Amino acid sequence: MPDGAPTKKPRGRPRSQGGEGTTVQALDRGLMLLTALAQADGQTLSDLSLRLGLPASTAHRLLTTLQKHGFAAFDDAGQEWSIGLEAYRTGAAFLRRANVVAASQDAMRQLRETVGETANLAVPDGPDVIFVAQVESHHPIRAFFRPGTRTPMYASGIGKALLATMPRKAAEALLRRSGIAGFTPNTKTTPDALFADLA
Repeated sequence: MPDGAPTKKPRGRPRSQGGEGTTVQALDRGLMLLTALAQADGQTLSDLSLRLGLPASTAHRLLTTLQKHGFAAFDDAGQEWSIGLEAYRTGAAFLRRANVVAASQDAMRQLRETVGETANLAVPDGPDVIFVAQVESHHPIRAFFRPGTRTPMYASGIGKALLATMPRKAAEALLRRSGIAGFTPNTKTTPDALFADLA
Protein backbone atom coordinates (compact mmCIF):
# COMPACT_ATOMS: atom_id res chain seq x y z
CA MET A 1 0.00 0.00 0.00
CA PRO A 2 1.49 3.40 -0.97
CA ASP A 3 2.54 5.77 1.81
CA GLY A 4 -0.26 8.10 2.78
CA ALA A 5 -3.02 5.89 1.33
CA PRO A 6 -6.04 5.60 3.64
CA THR A 7 -6.28 2.31 5.51
CA LYS A 8 -9.46 0.31 5.13
CA LYS A 9 -11.41 -0.79 8.16
CA PRO A 10 -12.12 -4.52 8.45
CA ARG A 11 -15.57 -5.32 7.13
CA GLY A 12 -18.27 -6.80 9.35
CA ARG A 13 -19.53 -8.89 6.46
CA PRO A 14 -18.13 -9.99 3.11
CA ARG A 15 -18.81 -8.08 -0.08
CA SER A 16 -21.99 -9.21 -1.79
CA GLN A 17 -21.41 -12.02 -4.26
CA GLY A 18 -24.96 -11.95 -5.54
CA GLY A 19 -26.15 -14.07 -2.60
CA GLU A 20 -27.33 -11.27 -0.34
CA GLY A 21 -30.02 -12.55 1.99
CA THR A 22 -29.13 -16.22 1.60
CA THR A 23 -28.82 -18.50 4.64
CA VAL A 24 -26.93 -21.66 5.52
CA GLN A 25 -29.56 -24.40 5.48
CA ALA A 26 -28.04 -26.58 8.22
CA LEU A 27 -27.63 -23.59 10.55
CA ASP A 28 -31.13 -22.39 9.73
CA ARG A 29 -32.56 -25.82 10.61
CA GLY A 30 -30.44 -26.07 13.74
CA LEU A 31 -31.70 -22.72 15.00
CA MET A 32 -35.30 -23.72 14.24
CA LEU A 33 -34.73 -26.86 16.28
CA LEU A 34 -33.18 -24.88 19.13
CA THR A 35 -36.22 -22.58 19.15
CA ALA A 36 -38.55 -25.59 19.23
CA LEU A 37 -36.63 -27.05 22.19
CA ALA A 38 -37.01 -23.78 24.07
CA GLN A 39 -40.78 -23.74 23.63
CA ALA A 40 -41.55 -26.95 25.57
CA ASP A 41 -39.77 -29.14 28.07
CA GLY A 42 -39.04 -32.71 27.05
CA GLN A 43 -39.84 -33.54 23.42
CA THR A 44 -39.24 -36.78 21.58
CA LEU A 45 -37.30 -36.97 18.34
CA SER A 46 -40.45 -37.91 16.41
CA ASP A 47 -42.39 -34.96 17.88
CA LEU A 48 -39.65 -32.51 16.92
CA SER A 49 -39.26 -34.07 13.48
CA LEU A 50 -42.99 -33.82 12.73
CA ARG A 51 -43.29 -30.33 14.17
CA LEU A 52 -40.50 -28.92 12.00
CA GLY A 53 -41.10 -31.06 8.91
CA LEU A 54 -37.62 -32.59 9.07
CA PRO A 55 -36.63 -36.22 8.43
CA ALA A 56 -35.92 -37.93 11.76
CA SER A 57 -32.35 -38.69 10.70
CA THR A 58 -31.68 -35.00 9.92
CA ALA A 59 -33.28 -33.87 13.17
CA HIS A 60 -31.19 -36.40 15.11
CA ARG A 61 -27.92 -35.23 13.53
CA LEU A 62 -28.77 -31.63 14.36
CA LEU A 63 -29.77 -32.52 17.92
CA THR A 64 -26.58 -34.47 18.59
CA THR A 65 -24.56 -31.52 17.25
CA LEU A 66 -26.44 -29.17 19.59
CA GLN A 67 -25.90 -31.66 22.42
CA LYS A 68 -22.16 -31.80 21.73
CA HIS A 69 -21.97 -28.04 22.31
CA GLY A 70 -24.30 -28.04 25.32
CA PHE A 71 -27.27 -26.39 23.59
CA ALA A 72 -29.45 -29.51 23.84
CA ALA A 73 -29.76 -32.23 26.46
CA PHE A 74 -31.08 -35.78 26.15
CA ASP A 75 -32.86 -37.72 28.88
CA ASP A 76 -32.16 -41.44 28.42
CA ALA A 77 -34.97 -42.50 30.76
CA GLY A 78 -37.73 -40.57 29.00
CA GLN A 79 -36.07 -40.56 25.54
CA GLU A 80 -36.75 -36.82 25.35
CA TRP A 81 -34.76 -33.79 24.23
CA SER A 82 -34.72 -30.45 26.02
CA ILE A 83 -32.83 -27.16 26.00
CA GLY A 84 -29.24 -27.32 27.27
CA LEU A 85 -27.40 -25.17 29.78
CA GLU A 86 -25.23 -23.51 27.14
CA ALA A 87 -28.36 -22.04 25.54
CA TYR A 88 -29.07 -20.28 28.84
CA ARG A 89 -25.48 -19.03 29.11
CA THR A 90 -25.59 -17.70 25.57
CA GLY A 91 -28.99 -16.05 26.02
CA ALA A 92 -27.86 -14.46 29.28
CA ALA A 93 -25.25 -12.53 27.28
CA PHE A 94 -28.06 -10.42 25.81
CA LEU A 95 -29.26 -9.46 29.28
CA ARG A 96 -25.71 -8.62 30.37
CA ARG A 97 -25.27 -6.38 27.36
CA ALA A 98 -28.61 -4.68 27.75
CA ASN A 99 -28.44 -4.70 31.59
CA VAL A 100 -32.18 -4.29 31.36
CA VAL A 101 -33.22 -6.80 34.04
CA ALA A 102 -31.00 -5.36 36.77
CA ALA A 103 -32.06 -1.82 35.92
CA SER A 104 -35.76 -2.74 36.05
CA GLN A 105 -35.99 -4.55 39.40
CA ASP A 106 -36.72 -1.58 41.67
CA ALA A 107 -39.28 -0.14 39.26
CA MET A 108 -40.98 -3.52 38.87
CA ARG A 109 -41.20 -4.06 42.63
CA GLN A 110 -42.62 -0.56 43.09
CA LEU A 111 -45.18 -1.19 40.33
CA ARG A 112 -46.20 -4.48 41.95
CA GLU A 113 -46.73 -2.79 45.32
CA THR A 114 -48.66 0.09 43.75
CA VAL A 115 -51.11 -2.00 41.72
CA GLY A 116 -51.00 -5.23 43.72
CA GLU A 117 -50.39 -7.33 40.62
CA THR A 118 -47.50 -9.14 38.98
CA ALA A 119 -45.13 -6.85 37.06
CA ASN A 120 -43.53 -8.15 33.86
CA LEU A 121 -40.62 -6.94 31.78
CA ALA A 122 -40.54 -7.73 28.09
CA VAL A 123 -38.54 -6.53 25.10
CA PRO A 124 -39.99 -6.00 21.62
CA ASP A 125 -38.97 -8.36 18.82
CA GLY A 126 -40.71 -7.47 15.58
CA PRO A 127 -44.49 -7.76 16.12
CA ASP A 128 -43.97 -9.78 19.32
CA VAL A 129 -42.70 -9.23 22.84
CA ILE A 130 -40.38 -11.60 24.69
CA PHE A 131 -40.72 -11.75 28.46
CA VAL A 132 -37.34 -11.46 30.21
CA ALA A 133 -38.22 -10.92 33.90
CA GLN A 134 -41.09 -10.93 36.33
CA VAL A 135 -41.80 -9.77 39.87
CA GLU A 136 -44.75 -11.85 41.08
CA SER A 137 -47.66 -10.56 43.11
CA HIS A 138 -48.52 -12.01 46.52
CA HIS A 139 -51.92 -13.23 45.30
CA PRO A 140 -52.43 -17.02 45.25
CA ILE A 141 -53.74 -16.79 41.67
CA ARG A 142 -51.41 -14.92 39.35
CA ALA A 143 -50.17 -14.92 35.78
CA PHE A 144 -46.81 -16.52 35.17
CA PHE A 145 -44.68 -15.97 32.08
CA ARG A 146 -41.50 -18.01 31.85
CA PRO A 147 -38.49 -15.92 30.70
CA GLY A 148 -38.23 -16.35 26.95
CA THR A 149 -42.00 -16.63 26.44
CA ARG A 150 -43.00 -14.95 23.17
CA THR A 151 -46.42 -13.46 22.50
CA PRO A 152 -47.86 -11.04 19.93
CA MET A 153 -47.80 -7.42 21.06
CA TYR A 154 -51.53 -6.93 20.52
CA ALA A 155 -52.41 -9.87 22.80
CA SER A 156 -50.62 -8.82 25.99
CA GLY A 157 -50.82 -5.85 28.33
CA ILE A 158 -47.13 -5.07 28.07
CA GLY A 159 -47.23 -5.41 24.27
CA LYS A 160 -50.20 -3.06 24.02
CA ALA A 161 -48.38 -0.58 26.24
CA LEU A 162 -45.54 -0.60 23.70
CA LEU A 163 -47.90 -0.34 20.72
CA ALA A 164 -49.67 2.62 22.37
CA THR A 165 -46.43 4.65 22.34
CA MET A 166 -45.87 4.14 18.60
CA PRO A 167 -47.12 6.28 15.72
CA ARG A 168 -50.19 4.56 14.29
CA LYS A 169 -48.50 3.76 10.96
CA ALA A 170 -45.64 1.97 12.73
CA ALA A 171 -48.11 -0.01 14.86
CA GLU A 172 -50.15 -0.92 11.78
CA ALA A 173 -47.02 -2.15 9.99
CA LEU A 174 -46.24 -4.51 12.89
CA LEU A 175 -49.84 -5.74 13.03
CA ARG A 176 -49.80 -6.52 9.31
CA ARG A 177 -46.85 -8.84 9.99
CA SER A 178 -48.57 -10.70 12.83
CA GLY A 179 -52.24 -10.52 11.90
CA ILE A 180 -54.84 -10.14 14.65
CA ALA A 181 -56.09 -13.53 15.79
CA GLY A 182 -58.18 -14.22 18.88
CA PHE A 183 -56.45 -15.86 21.86
CA THR A 184 -59.22 -15.33 24.42
CA PRO A 185 -62.76 -13.91 24.27
CA ASN A 186 -61.26 -10.57 25.36
CA THR A 187 -58.68 -10.29 22.55
CA LYS A 188 -59.29 -7.26 20.35
CA THR A 189 -59.44 -8.79 16.86
CA THR A 190 -60.37 -5.75 14.74
CA PRO A 191 -58.20 -2.71 14.10
CA ASP A 192 -60.91 -0.32 15.34
CA ALA A 193 -61.33 -2.19 18.63
CA LEU A 194 -57.58 -2.57 19.15
CA PHE A 195 -56.72 1.07 18.44
CA ALA A 196 -59.58 2.26 20.64
CA ASP A 197 -58.10 0.12 23.41
CA LEU A 198 -54.62 1.53 22.76
CA ALA A 199 -55.97 5.09 22.88
